[in-house]
Amino acid sequence: GTAMKISTKGRYALRLMTDLAAYDQDGYVSLKDVAERQKISPKYLEQIAGMLAKAGLLHSGRGAQGGYRLAREPKAYTVGDVVSKVTCAEKYVLEGNGKKVALLDLGAKNNIAKSLNRRGCEVTVYPAHTPAEEIISSNPDGIMLSNGPGDPADCTSIIEEIRKLYNTDIPIFAICLGHQLMALATGATTHKLKYGHRGGNHPVKDLQTGRVYISSQNHGYVVDDFLQDRK
Repeated sequence: GTAMKISTKGRYALRLMTDLAAYDQDGYVSLKDVAERQKISPKYLEQIAGMLAKAGLLHSGRGAQGGYRLAREPKAYTVGDVVSKVTCAEKYVLEGNGKKVALLDLGAKNNIAKSLNRRGCEVTVYPAHTPAEEIISSNPDGIMLSNGPGDPADCTSIIEEIRKLYNTDIPIFAICLGHQLMALATGATTHKLKYGHRGGNHPVKDLQTGRVYISSQNHGYVVDDFLQDRK
């Protein structure tokens, strides 16, 4: 097998949490005591403890002098607004003589716009938080919602704009995060998979033809299956 490399800070964090798990039953544990047992610099240990406390994994009694214990109910992890960090800064156009496509960049791979453009489409790429009215006013032949990172349910303002796009007759197609936002904008729900779909060998069955396709997938969230509730 392949050994996983862990940084020095990561190893010390594991040693700190293991020590606290063994000694914090009666209350807060002094970092000085942990440092002596684990042979780690107290100053360095304070930095690691502060980092873990900020992440919600440790609870501080009265700062470093008062000691720490493991958090009994760690804060739920959220990735936050990551779409804003990966979308384009401003609108740009890939000229073409064919259909006009408005591509909403939620973290789009460059090849998506290029592939549409190679097929003759004029592709206008819009930042993720572009108002729906601006996209609609350009009279595109179709709107594409791109791939992107993060929890789709966190993209509340973008979902509202997509809902406005649906009030038009402009065709909308989507991939990955865009597909999930399309579903949320039209009343569906999503959830985080226990194990994300990662890799280039995922079978997908066409229920109408029975044919199975081998697909490449990389996502951690999925649209809930509304069909299971139908009678």
